[in-house]
Amino acid sequence: MNKPIGIGVIGSGFGARVHVPAFRMLPDAVVVGIASRTPERALSIAGRDSSLRAFASIDDLIRCPDIDIVTVAVPPAEEAAIIEAAVRAGKHVFAEKPLGGNRTEAAQLLNAAKHAGIAHAVNFECRELIAFQELKQQIDDGVCGTLQRIDVHWMTGGWADPSRLWGWQCDLDRGGGVLTALIVHLLDTIEWVFGSVRRLQADLGISITHRMDSAGVRRSVTAPDHCRMLLELTSSCPVVLSASQVATEGKGHWIEVHGSFGSMRVGTDTIENFGVGYRCSIRKNGKASYEDLPLPKGIIVPPGTDGRISHTAALAERFVQSIRNSTHNFEPSFVAGLRTRFLLDVAELSARDGQSVEVGDSVL
Repeated sequence: MNKPIGIGVIGSGFGARVHVPAFRMLPDAVVVGIASRTPERALSIAGRDSSLRAFASIDDLIRCPDIDIVTVAVPPAEEAAIIEAAVRAGKHVFAEKPLGGNRTEAAQLLNAAKHAGIAHAVNFECRELIAFQELKQQIDDGVCGTLQRIDVHWMTGGWADPSRLWGWQCDLDRGGGVLTALIVHLLDTIEWVFGSVRRLQADLGISITHRMDSAGVRRSVTAPDHCRMLLELTSSCPVVLSASQVATEGKGHWIEVHGSFGSMRVGTDTIENFGVGYRCSIRKNGKASYEDLPLPKGIIVPPGTDGRISHTAALAERFVQSIRNSTHNFEPSFVAGLRTRFLLDVAELSARDGQSVEVGDSVL
């Protein structure tokens, strides 16, 4: 019988809330322990969970011989150094999006992972949504014909309350904001389903400019909390994209596709929990209304649980099996991580200069 694959989680926020329970859902893995940039937080988490070991430092976790996969869920600007250390130690890496703080870091991480021969993944859990998988299959089969226009929006209200305390997510220098929280997922989904982006124009804004921190100090918000973007795919199809973290009455997460044969709508009105209520519908040319498509049985989100856990577990299960099978073609990998990190950098450049940018296939 194969020895379970040992998991070490770095991150006391999303890592503890999502990575730990997600990997615990896998029959072929065991979560060994957790580490944090603030060791006291790891101790506090392990103190509430007797089966979880708190490591005194991130380096101690990375060096642990019982750990085969290191998962990394820290602010993007702090991710590269941790991943580089894990790769040098020969550990496989499961990283949160986006990959690194900029495209240069992402490229260095991909090159290091390739040189070390380790398996690598980026947690683009939207790829595990059964409705999005159905959309991709329909597009691949040409059901909509030649694509003429795509509208994408993700409107959430997680930061709509001005009284929510300032956190690193409000700090652009640490990698906070709507680009790294939502837009990175949308860009990955767009290229995964529809093909590469050729041109991009972005407009970024900050609706809530100040927040109080936990010490009662009024802090400036430097990370954008909403974004509008116009893309052109290599197929010449335009994509209109919008996302917000401060939409009090959010419209949910939707992709609408219009083509020469008809249209499709995929998404959910639910904004309280990821992965809940997604559906897929189609309207053929000449039909007055959309018809829901039957979807294969998908991931079940148990009531009262964070839907990101179940979808992260599905992606993690594929990753673990790719390691077991010694395959080297897992996606989404650092390749997708580099591509989306590049697109985020292009978006920031476009917003700063107020003009569209030719993207191309190069990422450096």
